[in-house]
Amino acid sequence: MKLNAFTLLSCIILAVSLTACSKQEEPRSSITKTENTIITPHLGAQIDSNNNLIYCSSFQMAWNKLRDDVIKGNILLESDPVSARQLNKKLQSNDDILTP
Repeated sequence: MKLNAFTLLSCIILAVSLTACSKQEEPRSSITKTENTIITPHLGAQIDSNNNLIYCSSFQMAWNKLRDDVIKGNILLESDPVSARQLNKKLQSNDDILTP
């Protein structure tokens, strides 16, 4: 029986995919109790190999709304934190979100 290269490659890819994608149970834990996880409100957060980084885009959307519709300019906080400066840059807007 002759197998062409395409058929052979397809069988190999299928076998690897089925083996690699087998479901394994992972321990579940609350995100608030997970060590080395940082939740950030802006895209300027540093990424490092020792921590998980979760970007909360809804915070940036709320900041933009407050900035544009209520304050009508940059939001200035007393201690001038890095987060406020990053959020005022508006690195993400509603235009960046895909809608159906």
